[in-house]
Amino acid sequence: LGVIAGLAETIKYVVQTTATFEKFKAVLTNTLGSQRAAAEAFDLIQKTAATTPFSLEQVTEAYIKLANRGLKPTELALKSFADIAASQGKELDQFVEAALDATQGEFERLKEFGIKASKSGEQITFAFKGIKESVENTPEAINAFLVALGQVEGVAGSTDSISQTLSGTWSNLGDNAGQLANALGTILLPVINGLLKGVNYLVSGFTWLINSVTEFGKDAYAVATGME
Repeated sequence: LGVIAGLAETIKYVVQTTATFEKFKAVLTNTLGSQRAAAEAFDLIQKTAATTPFSLEQVTEAYIKLANRGLKPTELALKSFADIAASQGKELDQFVEAALDATQGEFERLKEFGIKASKSGEQITFAFKGIKESVENTPEAINAFLVALGQVEGVAGSTDSISQTLSGTWSNLGDNAGQLANALGTILLPVINGLLKGVNYLVSGFTWLINSVTEFGKDAYAVATGME
């Protein structure tokens, strides 16, 4: 019974993980406009999640938010943003939101990460860890500067350091286990889909049968009591 219960939980995990991966790919396909682009993006997301303390879901959400604003993130951008967030003990999504606000001219949330900004004409001057630099006031220029901050001493490699801790190792283990479950689920997907469709068919059949019997019982009772 223990073995059966364990096997059932494993199958459940594989199915749920495969379904989650499929959902992420569907959202990416809709965001990027093609399955090929979505597949390439998801490969990048999995790589980032497996090498940082952030989960697959967190990295996927970050990627989608950036892509929806026209800032298709590169491997360098994702790693830089992850390093900046990790260096301040923050979540990846927090820095992504701050970066997106900055590209729209709102710099308040960058202060949470020790980044100060001031506007002068068509230039934005940023100050961070002794670095002071002015860039054009455009979303592309601001995003490029924030990506470059991930290479600053005291920031670069922050995710690598955290990944060596127990919590980081545990997070990476979860991501790697998820990739394994998805690989198994992909192989078994035709069988799983067939089983689920069969179960749905049976459930629908039983529901129809119970409803039919219930209605028949009501009609029979009405006739027997002279109500019709």
